Amino acid sequence: MDTDIGPTCHGVLPLLTGHTGSVIAPRRLSRASAPFAGRAQGRGWTMGAAPWPPVDEEVNVSTQAKSVVPLGHVVIRFAGDSGDGMQLTGDRFTSETAGLGNDLSTLPDFPAEIRAPAGTLAGVSAFQLHFADHDIMTPGDRPDVLVAMNPAALKANVGDLRPGCDLIINTDEFTKRNLEKVGYSSNPLEDGSLDAFAVHDIALT
Repeated sequence: MDTDIGPTCHGVLPLLTGHTGSVIAPRRLSRASAPFAGRAQGRGWTMGAAPWPPVDEEVNVSTQAKSVVPLGHVVIRFAGDSGDGMQLTGDRFTSETAGLGNDLSTLPDFPAEIRAPAGTLAGVSAFQLHFADHDIMTPGDRPDVLVAMNPAALKANVGDLRPGCDLIINTDEFTKRNLEKVGYSSNPLEDGSLDAFAVHDIALT
C-alpha cells in the first residue's frame, strides 16, 4: 500500500477481497480423486444410495485470480438500520485491520437511544473506518467503500461518495415498502441513478 487513492476509487474492492474475477476450468474426475473414502460401485463412488461422482462427469471448477492493488489508505463505511449490527461489524473489521499492522482511525455514528422506526433515515446507524500503511490522524471525510444494508442507509450516505467508489448494497431490503419509507419513487438499483459508482448488489440477509 504505497499510493494514494486519488480522485476516484476504482480498484478498492479487489484490495479488500483479494479477488478480481473467476475462471471456469473443466476437470475430469476419476474415482481416485473423490475426497471421501468409499467403495466402488458401478461408475462412481458411493455416498449413501447415489454414486459420487460418475467417472465421465465433466465438472466446472471455479478459481479466482488474486490481485493486489496498492493503495495508500482506504475509508470504508458500514451503514444500516439501528440493530443491524453495524457497530459490531465495524468493531470486528477494525480488529482485523489492526491485527495486520495498519494504522487506523474510527468514527461510530449511531442514532439516539430512543430508536426511530425501522427503515427510516433517522434510524440509520453507521461505522466508518480509515486504515492505512502510514500514520493517519482522522477517520476520513468521504468513504471509498460504502456498505448499505437498506434504502435508508443508501440515501443517507450516498451523497458522500465520489464517482467510481465501490458501493455494496443488500438487495434483500430494497422492497417497495422500504423504498417508499425514505422517499424513493423508483428503485435506485434499476433507474440508473447509481451509474457513477461501482455497484455490487448482493442478497446479504
